[in-house]
Amino acid sequence: MAKKENISKELSSVIRAARGDRSLRDYANDSDVSYMTVYKAEKGDYIPSSNILKKLASENAKPQNGVTYDDMMVAAGYQDENAVSDVASVLVEQMREGTSEKQGSQKIDINKEDTKPRLLQHRNAREEYQRRVEGVILAALLRRNIFFRSTQEYNSYLKSNQPDMKLDIEMGRIREWWFVVRYFWESKNNRYGVSPMNIRIALTNMLFLHPTKETKISIVVNNIGVYEYLIKRANEMPYRSELSVILVDEEKQEVTAEKYLSNYFFEDHGEEFYLV
Repeated sequence: MAKKENISKELSSVIRAARGDRSLRDYANDSDVSYMTVYKAEKGDYIPSSNILKKLASENAKPQNGVTYDDMMVAAGYQDENAVSDVASVLVEQMREGTSEKQGSQKIDINKEDTKPRLLQHRNAREEYQRRVEGVILAALLRRNIFFRSTQEYNSYLKSNQPDMKLDIEMGRIREWWFVVRYFWESKNNRYGVSPMNIRIALTNMLFLHPTKETKISIVVNNIGVYEYLIKRANEMPYRSELSVILVDEEKQEVTAEKYLSNYFFEDHGEEFYLV
């Protein structure tokens, strides 16, 4: 991705052009955006969200010098929805290809003739789900303008005690963000739609990870029942980590909810940040 410093500098120039001959305060008032937000963005110290940029480029804001909303979005590193998804998909493939080359002989091949049809079906579904979810996560990061670098060492589904995706990231104290992707097949035999035992196993696997106080871990799930089961235990888990659960809507291909289950500093929620 483009470096944050370069994006900040380019966006600063675009916002300055949009302000034209007005004062910062007048432009902020016309845009219905706080003075400090415009000041920091024009100075290059802050990259506003797409919603703020929409206000800065709105008809009421009267952007000058022909500056448009698209100009601001491009300068800020944002894209339209289709482009974001395309970029995320490319990133996923690049990450996977790069780590496959590194793993070499460690790559696991599945002999379809020797695998039970149901198990193979589940494996294929799990693999395809993980690929899609990784794209959804990266697209959400791009939309939020959260800058990241992959430190991925891709793990097979057989290595369930390792994160499925690792990113270097700078968000306050956090320097790493680990994602543990879990696929749950629906069942009508219990209130949560899946076996509570399977949910507890997913949580137990967290104990095998070794995060630091600068690491955030997110369990990514595809089932609303699993999500509700987990959030009922928010901040009650005997676990010391920045740990959250993320719900992904498979049909809409988007992150729909996220909630913290625990924090490294038990009484301090100041470092929490979200994909939605």
